[in-house]
Amino acid sequence: MGLIVAIDLIVVFALVGIALSKGFEYVLPFAAFVCILVPETSSIPLPGFFVLTTQRLVLVVLIPLYFAVGKSRAESALIANNSLKWLMIAQVTWSLVSTVNSIVPVMSIKKLLSEVVEYYVLYAIYVRTITSVQMIYRILHAIVAAIFVSSVFGALEAYAGWSVMSLFPTGVSQIALALGLGGDDEGRVASTFPHAILFGAALAIAITLALHLVKVTASGKKKVFFWAAILLMFLNIYKTFSRGPWLGLILALTILMLFEGGKLRKYLLVIATLIVLVLVIRPGVYESISNLYSETFTVDWDSPKGLSYEYRYELRRVAQRALARDFRRELWGYGMESFFTLHLEGELAGHRFPFLSCDSAWIELAVETGYVGLILIALLLFKPAWLSWKDFRRIKQPDRYLSLTLFTCMVAYYFMMTSVAMYAWGQEGYMLWILIALSMVHRELRKPGSPVRLATTSAAELNLDAVPLGSSQFA
Repeated sequence: MGLIVAIDLIVVFALVGIALSKGFEYVLPFAAFVCILVPETSSIPLPGFFVLTTQRLVLVVLIPLYFAVGKSRAESALIANNSLKWLMIAQVTWSLVSTVNSIVPVMSIKKLLSEVVEYYVLYAIYVRTITSVQMIYRILHAIVAAIFVSSVFGALEAYAGWSVMSLFPTGVSQIALALGLGGDDEGRVASTFPHAILFGAALAIAITLALHLVKVTASGKKKVFFWAAILLMFLNIYKTFSRGPWLGLILALTILMLFEGGKLRKYLLVIATLIVLVLVIRPGVYESISNLYSETFTVDWDSPKGLSYEYRYELRRVAQRALARDFRRELWGYGMESFFTLHLEGELAGHRFPFLSCDSAWIELAVETGYVGLILIALLLFKPAWLSWKDFRRIKQPDRYLSLTLFTCMVAYYFMMTSVAMYAWGQEGYMLWILIALSMVHRELRKPGSPVRLATTSAAELNLDAVPLGSSQFA
């Protein structure tokens, strides 16, 4: 508890200090760094209220700072793009309908506040505060730096056998309880994240961002940093042994290979060459990947990987049957956070099996908010991706590639949501909504006649290298 209190005090003083000395906008990179790096187990229970995680503390501090300090910049603040406003209102309204009809109303209210209010307030603060493309890049630097630090901890976990999470309260994942396979995670690196799959998903996004950053920076020192970060993150994503994030990263790199050119395509070819060399020089790496592939398609009780793969297919069928029980449940579901109380059962490897976890964010959203809720959240999440794609087609080079990178991150994220409940579990939700906010701000800044424009108009002319690599990067 002492460590958690110390972290929270440092975060509060840093947020307030940066806001008062440099302005509220400069708080945002540090806030992103903290929300993504610090584990959610860094929390203080408030009996009768809620659990105060460090991420929630960041939001609690940001809100009054925004009104106290951020308002002073109103004359230069970006007029928030309202493209998502009505979808947010519709999604919140339907979540309230689902909560009113929930089979676990108290738990649904808590999740409604944590999943909807937290993310949307965070989004609103970022969208209404960022006034330059340079600040967007500062925030991207902070995200990559957070995952880089997590990767340092991940390397220690892989090779020294020490986990930074041993300093924080621990818990047991739902999938481990469901399968009764707690040892299945042995040897998998999770770093500061609740599960190796979540860490792998964060790495897939961060590698995509780092590749863009290493391309646009002209600083030799920063190129060295980003390449070191990329290589370390590749090591960590391998050590997670998480198939969903591996596929998510492959999807992201494929999109970049198809639609980017020049330097980045060369970088990807270099990375592919290095991967092949590793497989040749270290045959144990190839063997472990080959064994993982074989285990994935071996469905029996002696193959945890195969069971978890088949588990996700049966999960969809079980969820569909649960919703089909009642037309009203098909509309608004059973209420947020209700899946674990439904005690659903299905067939797995010839055995009757209790589904205690929902390892698919999309299926969980369907069961808890119905098909209407699923459609609304899908529209809300995919619209920023679609707008980023349109910006990529509209904006002139080289700025268009920032839009493509953000589009790629969102597509990869949504793909990975099919195999893990990562929307509101761990630090990923904060990462996603920060990236969505950045995409919306970028398209507003690059609109002809935008109320806020930089003195320079292209990413190539931005003084991106003025953003240092040290701690002042987040100030």
